Amino acid sequence: MNTMLQRLKHLTLPILLFSIMLISTGCNLAESKPLSGPTTQMSIDPPLPNFGPFVGTWYGHGRVLTFQADGQATYQARTYTWCAPGVTVPCDSIQGNTIHVGIVEQVLFSSVQDKTAYGHIMSSTRGNTGQPISVTLQANNTVTLSDGLPLCGPHAPAGWCGA
Repeated sequence: MNTMLQRLKHLTLPILLFSIMLISTGCNLAESKPLSGPTTQMSIDPPLPNFGPFVGTWYGHGRVLTFQADGQATYQARTYTWCAPGVTVPCDSIQGNTIHVGIVEQVLFSSVQDKTAYGHIMSSTRGNTGQPISVTLQANNTVTLSDGLPLCGPHAPAGWCGA
């Protein structure tokens, strides 16, 4: 019996330390669950391409492209056809002193390769929804759209992109 008490005395300190460790870490063995079974995986979206050089407002004669850092863009352009009875849309209209352009497109760019951003037209007043589109950086603070016409940034030479 004396031997049993001596053994318990030697075990008391390790058991006490283990118990204190469990309590201090908030571990509750009664509520612990096994790690097996279904697991949930966290989805991590890939990083956006670097649209930085494209971000901003680009102007040309009768047209403008506004490009955002997340790849969304709005393209607006004149059709040079006035809305009137019998005229099909898109067409331009005037209210007061303001011309309302006929072409309005929402674009989502998704990739960049070299000096070109690539995307698709998400909505369009001229029926181009789903069509691919690209913007390419050029010299003199300019870009060209897929149609080849230039658009100018704020530091482009005067008159470079039309009136």
